[in-house]
Amino acid sequence: PKTPPAAAQGRAAGCTPGTGSTMGPSSAMSSTPDSQSALAEKEPASRRRRPKARQPGLQEDRREAAPGARVLAADLMAQLQKGGAARASALNTLQQPGLVRSLGFQQLGCRVVQLALDLAERQDAVRLAQGLRGHIVEAIKSPHCNYVVQKFIKVLSPQEAEFVVREIADARFQCVRHEYGCRILCRLLEHSGAESGMARILDRVLAEAEDLIKDQFGHYVMESVLEHGAPHHRQRIVAALQASLTRGSLRRNAAYVLEKAIWYGTSEDRVKLATGLLALPRHGADALAWSQGGGVVLRAISQLPEPWSGKVREHLRSAGIRAGSEAWKPSGRKGRHARTT
Repeated sequence: PKTPPAAAQGRAAGCTPGTGSTMGPSSAMSSTPDSQSALAEKEPASRRRRPKARQPGLQEDRREAAPGARVLAADLMAQLQKGGAARASALNTLQQPGLVRSLGFQQLGCRVVQLALDLAERQDAVRLAQGLRGHIVEAIKSPHCNYVVQKFIKVLSPQEAEFVVREIADARFQCVRHEYGCRILCRLLEHSGAESGMARILDRVLAEAEDLIKDQFGHYVMESVLEHGAPHHRQRIVAALQASLTRGSLRRNAAYVLEKAIWYGTSEDRVKLATGLLALPRHGADALAWSQGGGVVLRAISQLPEPWSGKVREHLRSAGIRAGSEAWKPSGRKGRHARTT
């Protein structure tokens, strides 16, 4: 049977409609209160289904299906785009308590809040940002509201967005390993650098640098630290790369980090990494060349200063690997975690 519209909306929002189970025609007949209680009496207590715990953010996802919420978001979007008195009225409406948080967790609503932050005067933008104070970690986990947090970081000064850093630092949340959390840390590094609040987060994060350079989300943050972080933070990532090279465990994600380390590292960092590549035994060089990150490593080697670039290429040739061979075809890279809109 065709999926009812309400069920389709529930799945699109990331949650199942109703009680969390899909019902066919036969099960729909037994879903009345009387039939449910009768079944519960017959079924042993040990086999009765326990109610599912409500997941964080579920209430916000359900708001997506509320027609009134969609209408409000559409009206505010139209007013913001119109300009003049209509825009001023919309910005004033958005400052009502709880409205930014309510809209931020919706697909259209999050775009309304982002546009308002772009158009508002600095003082109004700060007031709008206060609408998520105390709920930053919850917002980061949202597929919609994480873009609102990124917009806070872009339009506010580091001092005005300091509450974002503080809430992340105080939470027991692996932001660096999260699909959306890694984006937030990258934006903070781009706009705040390694200020005191971010330094506290990075000190904790870089304790796991050797694992994070290989992590599917964490490696994006490692690359951002190499580009925007403090020198002592870069050194910890270079050390993690050296350790991975020594063990021959450099994988695709770590290869991207290696490339950034050569781009943004000091001359001393480049020499250390070149030495690590030269130390690879024949079987290690061969495994690295045929890995998914082989093409990335070749690009990185081309950025090394001479004579190190030539030495590494010669070392690889002695292992039977030639630049331009099938093993060194550059691999494509998806930049999904660079998205900010």
